[in-house]
Amino acid sequence: VQIPITVSTPATIFSKIYVDVMNMPTSGGFKFIVAARDNLSLTADSISHYNKQVNRVVERGHFTIRESLMNLCKDRPKSWAPQVPLTFFTDRVSTSKVTGCSPFYMLHEVRPVLPFDLTKATFM
Repeated sequence: VQIPITVSTPATIFSKIYVDVMNMPTSGGFKFIVAARDNLSLTADSISHYNKQVNRVVERGHFTIRESLMNLCKDRPKSWAPQVPLTFFTDRVSTSKVTGCSPFYMLHEVRPVLPFDLTKATFM
């Protein structure tokens, strides 16, 4: 007797859900996967390896991260790895020219509290 996997209560964003993988249904082999693909009329689309216009936005973000790392590691270029968390934190809390708000604000709808905000609040 196979019982379908059900979740009794809705999960919140940070909940752990345990799934018993021992009762997963078998695929029946490669021929059944191909038959399912054919029944769903799925086609494999090929994409170009590099598209300058499409990749420009992503590469601009990578350029900003790279330049931040290079500025932090001026004297020791091989010591960039410990600086990565600081660089990503800075990138996530910095206001974007395009959107007018930080990625942190767009995700959480709350302005990030920075260390200098805490210092300013203690001296007021």
